Amino acid sequence: MEVTTGVRSAATLSYEEDVLRNPFSPRRWLEYLAHLSRHTAKPTSIFPVYERAVAALPGSYKIWYQYSQTFWKFAIKNHPDHPSREASLSISHRAALALKRSPVLWNNYISRLVQEKRFTRARQAINESLQLLPITQHFHIWDIVTDQFLEAAPPRTCVLLLRRFAKLEPSSGRERLFLYMVKARMWDDAVRHLAMALSDESWEPEEETRDQLWTKLAKVAAKHGSSVRTVDVPQLLRSGIADVSGEKGELWISLAHYHTRKADFDRARQVYEEAVTSLNSVKDFALVFDAYAKFQESLISAAIDEMEGMKEDRSDAAEIREAEGAIDSLMEHLEFLTKRRPMLLSDVWLRQNPHNVHEWHKRARMYKQEKDAVNVVNTYTRAIQTVDPWRASNGRSQTLWLAFARYYEDAKDLSSARSVLEKAVENPDGFRRAEDLAAVWCEYAEMELRCSEPARSLDVLRRAVEIPEQKRQEELGRKQGAVQSNVEAALTSGAGNVTITHEYDKSSPAWNAYKSKRLWHFLLDLSHSFESEKEVMKLHNRMLELRIASPQTILSGCAYLESKRLFEQAFRLYDTGCASIPWPDALQIWVVYLTRFVKRYGSKKLERARDLFEEAIRTAPSTKKANHVFPHPQLRVLYLMYADMEDKHSLARHALNVLARACRDVREEDRPDIYRFYIVKTASLFGVTKTRPIYEEAMSSLRNPGDVIEFASRYAAMEATVGEFDRARAIFVQSCHIVDTRARGVYEMFWKNWNDFELAHGSEDTYTDMLRHKRDVQLNSKGVPADIEVLMSNQEGIRNMVLESGEPTNDQ
Repeated sequence: MEVTTGVRSAATLSYEEDVLRNPFSPRRWLEYLAHLSRHTAKPTSIFPVYERAVAALPGSYKIWYQYSQTFWKFAIKNHPDHPSREASLSISHRAALALKRSPVLWNNYISRLVQEKRFTRARQAINESLQLLPITQHFHIWDIVTDQFLEAAPPRTCVLLLRRFAKLEPSSGRERLFLYMVKARMWDDAVRHLAMALSDESWEPEEETRDQLWTKLAKVAAKHGSSVRTVDVPQLLRSGIADVSGEKGELWISLAHYHTRKADFDRARQVYEEAVTSLNSVKDFALVFDAYAKFQESLISAAIDEMEGMKEDRSDAAEIREAEGAIDSLMEHLEFLTKRRPMLLSDVWLRQNPHNVHEWHKRARMYKQEKDAVNVVNTYTRAIQTVDPWRASNGRSQTLWLAFARYYEDAKDLSSARSVLEKAVENPDGFRRAEDLAAVWCEYAEMELRCSEPARSLDVLRRAVEIPEQKRQEELGRKQGAVQSNVEAALTSGAGNVTITHEYDKSSPAWNAYKSKRLWHFLLDLSHSFESEKEVMKLHNRMLELRIASPQTILSGCAYLESKRLFEQAFRLYDTGCASIPWPDALQIWVVYLTRFVKRYGSKKLERARDLFEEAIRTAPSTKKANHVFPHPQLRVLYLMYADMEDKHSLARHALNVLARACRDVREEDRPDIYRFYIVKTASLFGVTKTRPIYEEAMSSLRNPGDVIEFASRYAAMEATVGEFDRARAIFVQSCHIVDTRARGVYEMFWKNWNDFELAHGSEDTYTDMLRHKRDVQLNSKGVPADIEVLMSNQEGIRNMVLESGEPTNDQ
């Protein structure tokens, strides 16, 4: 045992001599202290060495930190009143002062003071650390203040510290101060502090929005209003309602709760009424209305309980009757509130969007169900004055005018309905589109028809299609301006000082309602029933002048004139329509015009009919693409009608001449059909032999190989029917070079027809020639089937095929 003690003493002496030789080396002191902590049983014997070390090196962070930690671990085991506790705090304070720029040592010191419940000294230490540390490291101190100090320190001290923190970090400090005051039940200070913070428009909260903080403030102020003495709570809450841009329902409810807790029920009811008649959000309205209803129910419950108590106490009968009357009054108020809910909700929708057309109609229907005529009229009047046609949603603004007039019409007040519609149509700027104003005019005319006033209806429609004076003046001014600008341009040509100006029409498009096809068609329908033919023609000519006539309009007008047996006038209208309406719409008129004309006159006026057909064909526009001209796709219809007319009412050769022209003039994809019809017609009139030039022309003019092969097969079949087998075989030989043996459809049918032809009318040599031609085509197309080679090499197989067909051979 003595030997061991001697060894330890020798090691300690070695470390002691080392630190004496190098007293300013932190590493030597730390090694010495580590040796003592490992080999010394009593920690108190180490503390003098720590004192010597910090005296020699007062700026060593490691030694001070290790000293304060070691002493604190030693002191924490003792009684709270033990002197070592105070000594430990003193050492921590010395360490923090020695290294005053170290936030870790200050945090250790402050946390130990809080743990020892030395709050005064802790607050002083916090103040001292904030004075000594740079401001960039203050957050270390405030973290320990908010995490530890606020949980244990007295409220007054915490509030003072948080006020100081709020000056440094207003965004989060003000919120923390308010939450702490609420937690500490400092209601007056909390409300006053947050109200001042929210009054600062430049303040931006960190964790919550301003609206959320207003809601929290309102709940605190309403619930603890009796404790808030330095702030006028109702005025504060009303300022919050004005400041909040989002949901305001909670603030209104809090204001009503404040008056309810004050037992001022009339004032609370007034607040609820003001809220439900001023909110702009459906969500807020639902929230406040439910609170309002519960408030009324609570008043009824309290009144019933009070009356029951009076009955149990056997109070005066007059007092009981008075209580019952109060209950009935409260019940009526609740019932009236429930009945008003749809109308109040409608008010909310309209305050949110006053241009909601559907909501205005819905509001008027509710008044109609209640048979409240005055409010129905007031609703439509307000709607017409409020809704902007350019901002209208959920419907068109003109439907309000129409519904208003229809209400008066249903009430048999036609003069009021007419006055409403007259007021609607007198200002086109009140409509967004021309069709909207046209709808009002049409409804006006239909109302007069429903009232059995066709003359009034016609008068209304004539007024509707008249050019407004404003548009007439604008058109005149535009023409004069164009002439004047042309003169100025001519006088100043080459001067280089001509200024180009643009004038834009800023008026509503509804001023062009006089061009509405809906109005004109309605007017034409009425005119056909109640006006003379002369007036009808004037209307059609006017539509053509305005360039709003459609094919249906022309056709209906012509049908009307034909029903009156005014055929020449109808044909003149056809002519005008065809000249005014562009293609392809003009084709409808041409087809009906030509059909009616031919049906009417037949062969009596052939030259005039031919002129009409030629004019229709000439006016059919063609299309030019990539230097190629493509005829109109419907041109074949006109040619076929032309040929049919010539066939029925003239000579057959004239019809064939028309078909010949058609084969040259129609589109490429339509030519095969025209050629087929041409061939059939020629064969029926002059025999099949006269179709040879047509077949040859078709085969030489058509570009599609499939069409050429089809006509070649038909041509060969025709020659075979008349016994010209050599001509038929020559056609097959001539056209086989454009056939693809691997293709199907018409190509495959070509080889089958040739094969059947040779089997029926050929010989072994001709059949062999057919196979040779087919093999040549296959070689040219780089496809040689093996069975064809076998067949060509087997002459006996060919002979057998010919014999099976029943035809005689040369040997026979």
